This record gives sequence, C-alpha cells and structure tokens, in this order.
Amino acid sequence: MKGHSHWALIAILGLWALTGTGCSTRHYTIDFEKHYPSAQHRSADRHDVLLQVEDAIPEEEFRKAQTFLGEDMTMFATNVFVIPMHHYAIYSADQPRTQLVGSVLQHQFSAAGLAASVRDGQQPGLAVDSTREALALSVRVKKMAVTTSFSSGSSILPLLWTIIVTFPERQVEVILDGQVTQTGSQTVLWKGTLTGTAALSELERMEDTAKNAIKDPDAWMVHEAIDRAVSTLLTQSQARQVAMRLRNEHFAKAMTTARDTEAGGNLRAALSQYGRAYRMAGDRAQTQTVIQTVAETMRKLPTKPELPEEARRYGVQATTAAEQKHYDEAIALFGHGLEAAPWWAEGHFNRALLLANQERYQDAMTSMQHFLVLAPNAPDARAAQDKIYEWELKAK
Repeated sequence: MKGHSHWALIAILGLWALTGTGCSTRHYTIDFEKHYPSAQHRSADRHDVLLQVEDAIPEEEFRKAQTFLGEDMTMFATNVFVIPMHHYAIYSADQPRTQLVGSVLQHQFSAAGLAASVRDGQQPGLAVDSTREALALSVRVKKMAVTTSFSSGSSILPLLWTIIVTFPERQVEVILDGQVTQTGSQTVLWKGTLTGTAALSELERMEDTAKNAIKDPDAWMVHEAIDRAVSTLLTQSQARQVAMRLRNEHFAKAMTTARDTEAGGNLRAALSQYGRAYRMAGDRAQTQTVIQTVAETMRKLPTKPELPEEARRYGVQATTAAEQKHYDEAIALFGHGLEAAPWWAEGHFNRALLLANQERYQDAMTSMQHFLVLAPNAPDARAAQDKIYEWELKAK
C-alpha cells in the first residue's frame, strides 16, 4: 500500500508540474452591434458635425488588432513547490475600437437633434462643401482596455498544498483626446483629454429593472465607459451647443437666400433653395416653417413643378422597399426624396403611413400635417386628418 501511495503522489505532482507551469487562455468576443446598434444617418447631405476618430493606443498588442480590448489574469494558483498556473482572458469587440467610439458619438449628437457623420481620412478643418460649414470633432482613442482586479469578491482557496486566487472584478478604462474646430478654419475651439470608467460591480447596485435590461454585462461595461468619456467630452467642449448654433445659423441663411430669390421673381429657383433649407432643418419647427413657405410659393406658380428625377428615383425605390416589407429603408428613401423636393405632397403622405406602421406616431403626424399643408384640397385630405386623430390617441 505504501508503494502504491508513493507512486500516486508522484503521479499527482507530475500532473501538477505538467499543467501548472502552463497558462490557459479563453477568448471573449463582445457583440456590440447586437446590443448597441450603430447610429443611422438622417441624410448624407446634412452634416451638423464631422467626426474623425483615430486609434492612438501605443501598446503593440492593441496596434496589431483594432478589435482587441485587453488581456488579463482571471485566476492564479500555486502549490507548495511554487509551481504556478495562470488562467487568462482575452477580450475583443465585434468591430474596431474607433467604430465603437464613433457610434456612441453619433448617438449622443443624434439625441440632441444633430446629424454627425464619420469622415474617414479627412482632417478637421476641411470644408464639406463650398457653402456649408460644420463643426469638426477629432477624437483620438488613447486607451480602451478591460482589466481584472483582486476585490472583495475574490476568493483564496487553500486546497491541500495548493492556493487558488480568483479575480472576479472586471473594469474598463477609456481615455480620449478631443479637439473641436470649425470646418474651413484651423482655429481650435476646444482641446482636452477625457476619461471614462465602468466596472461590473456597478450592476450589483442597480435596481432590478435596470439590471434585467442588460443582456450582456461585458458589452454594457465597455459601452458605459465609452459613453461616460464621450459625455464628459461633449459637456466640457460644449460641442453640441456650438453645433446647434451653427446649424441654426446655416438654416437661417438658407431661408434668407431662398426668400431673396423668390422676391426677385424666380419662384422655381427659390423652391430648389427651400429644398436646401429643408435638408438643414434640425427640428419640427424649422421643418414646418419650410413646408409652410414652400406651400405659399407653390400657390404663386401658374403650373405645378415637375418632380425632380432624383426625387422620383427615391420614390420608386421607397415603394419597392415597402413592398418587400423593408419599412425602415422605405422611410429613409422617402426622406431623401423629400429633401430633393419638399413640396412633394404624395411623398409626405406615403412616408406618414410607413412611420405609423413602425409605431413612430409623432413623426407620422408631422409628415401627414405636411401633406395637408401642401395639398389641403386633396381628395384624401379628410382621411389624412382622421389618421392624425387616430395617431394622436396611439401616441399617448
């Protein structure tokens, strides 16, 4: 028996020596697109903010993979013979780090009613076109890393001659360098470095309703850290306020140009210029102003203008998308068509129905009201107004 015990001990120590001196690594890919979909642009023709996001993380492993989010120890073990064993976790995203930051920036600007576009390879300070200036925000990602740490939730387990230490706490730190300029100018309006952090332990302090809404804790943690860094950046730089001021100035300028053209007697050219103002409109009040003015201009024309070919193309594509039940795409296509011809009453009507189909009742009511302003005597005007009454109830 003693001989068997001796060989059993040797076997155990041998296995420990073989397995303990190595490292095991587990790879985690965080699915951001599933839980935090990328922001959608309202229009490619409208830019309130131009974004440029650059990855500037210096560490070699980050430069090798644009989706890499860090590697750290999750468990450490050793025995009386000081033969160690480590377990590591490698974290990656399903999209590049710059795209994660760009998407959060777009969402935050969109929440303020501003259209932000990521301009790959374009330096801030370059004009979008010869007649429009926008705010330019350049962001450099200096750090975005998931790490683990020893915390109150860690465990130290003495098993025979073995000690196992776990590192259950995970956290993320994001560091961004930001610079705000105005396109067409090299003057720096603001410059600074911002940090955002988040940890899984924060979930323990959340209300159950909020906690249950989080389907992927790791995705939430990384997104939250980025969101906090971006929020601080936008607050300190006042980028949203400056972009909104610039947008309102450009809208007012476009309306003035169109009205001057109309006053000069060139009504059809004025309609085209009102289309530009419609694209620049940033809220319902500005959009309503354009539609009301366009309706008044239309009544001065001896004949109704033909629908521009660009608007017709978008209309055909929107109808096709709707028939294929691609409703969001159809809504966007009708929107593009209306930006080319905001006086297109039928386009507003069809877009309103699609918006209601997607339960976007406030937007549906706005589009249907535009239809009624442009075509108050249309055969289906009564039905259109009744639809608005119906959607008012559903929107509550």
